[in-house]
Formats: sequence, C-alpha cells, structure tokens
Amino acid sequence: MSVLAAPDVDGLISLSLPHRETVPGRVETAGDGWVDLALQVSPSTPLAVLERAELFLEFRGADGAAYVVLGAVTAAPGAHVAGPLAPVQALRFHFRGEPEKVFRRAYVRTDYVARVFLTLPTAPERPVPCVTMNVSGGGLLLRGVPGDAPADTDLGFVLDLGTSMPRAAGVCRIVRRTPEGFIGVQFTEIADLDRERLVAFAEQRERVSRASRGGY
Repeated sequence: MSVLAAPDVDGLISLSLPHRETVPGRVETAGDGWVDLALQVSPSTPLAVLERAELFLEFRGADGAAYVVLGAVTAAPGAHVAGPLAPVQALRFHFRGEPEKVFRRAYVRTDYVARVFLTLPTAPERPVPCVTMNVSGGGLLLRGVPGDAPADTDLGFVLDLGTSMPRAAGVCRIVRRTPEGFIGVQFTEIADLDRERLVAFAEQRERVSRASRGGY
C-alpha cells in the first residue's frame, strides 16, 4: 500500500458492514495487507455473516485525505471471545486491493429515519422527541418538531442512530421550514468525531444505494 494511504496505528476508522451498518473503531496493530481493529460499538451483524462479506474500511491517510478500501474480516488472533461483537471484540481486516481516495462532500445527505431529542435553552430538562427525514454531517431534516420556534433558534440535540453507532450530541440551529412542515437544522456545535461518523454513515448509505441502482 501507498505510505500515504495506510491506516495509522491508533488511528480512527469506520468499518462499513452489510445492510448499511457503519461501526467506528480504532487500529490496534498493522501488518502486511492487514490491520487489527478494536471496535467501539457492537455491530448487529453476527461474526459468521461478517466473515463471508466484502466490507469497506474508511480511514484518513498521512496526507489528511479520506481513503476507502475493500476487504474482508476474521476474528483477530488472540481476540477476547466476548464483548461487543458477541463473541468477538477485535477483528482483523484483510485488504483486497489498494485504498482509493474519497473526494467526499461534507454535506452529502441520506434519507434515514432516526430518533432525535431536542431541548430549548430555556428548558434543557424537557427533551422533545422527534425523528429525522435525512441525515448529513452538516445537519438534519426533522419531522414532528412541536411549536413554532423561529429560524435561528438554537436547540440542543441528541441523535440516536441505533446500536450501530454511538449517540451524537451538540447544538443545532433552525435554518429553514419546508411546505410539508419539516424543519431543517444546521449543526453549530458538534464534536469532530461525531461529525466524521455522520459523514461516513451518510456516504456509505448513498454508496450502497448507488450500487443497488447499478451505479458506482
């Protein structure tokens, strides 16, 4: 592999699994054509299914660019047979081909319904549940937001994408309303890692969607 396109030990990665599931993790060790991964979240896909699937590993190279590479996984040698993967906590990712640079669009959106809890600065103790219509690294389109809060209102948010990803939390701002009554919000405060996970999540879903339509 190219020196610039090799994942660093202790570097953060996203592993894209079957059925559009994306799991964040970290590189523990690296060898010739493989890396051992410590996953941060439990995937819902069983290990027996993972080992038969082709997966995508996304990481940042030494040049700061995002890369994606196709590969396969097995249980890492000596991995503890317990924990998130039930029964495996660490995976060895075997590269199939060379990593390719991803010319990513930070605000690519993907249609996805997920739970969101919003809070007003004046009532942080009373979270309001609603759902997403689409998700991106820059913001959300929401359905079910009560009241008539004006544009530029800042809201606390907690986004729950299910067991495949940790919750993302921060502050968002209302930037538009649609004729259907949906509300578009833009993230104004969000951790870099949370934004990176959302971007990877949206890109992977769109990649799978294009592939199912016969595109790249």
